[in-house]
Amino acid sequence: MSGIGFTVNIKINLTSVHLNVMSFVPVRVAAFSTACDVKDPELRVQMSERDLYDESDRMKFIDSIANQYHLLMGTREAYMEGEIRTISTWKNAQ
Repeated sequence: MSGIGFTVNIKINLTSVHLNVMSFVPVRVAAFSTACDVKDPELRVQMSERDLYDESDRMKFIDSIANQYHLLMGTREAYMEGEIRTISTWKNAQ
């Protein structure tokens, strides 16, 4: 199926849902949270159009993550430090 794409249109309660084969690719997202993912766009950076396996694209993604981290440490420092503090306790989890 490599290189083959298709769209499935499903109508549910007058809402059209479009599913693309590519939507089944795992989400490449960095969430600034103890959760795996968050809905708040300020607390997530998603790689949606590039190739994770391409070094240049991956570095652009990492740069985006670093820039958002820097912004959040300036605007939401207490929140960020709380999440980092929580994550630091995971090393002791069994």
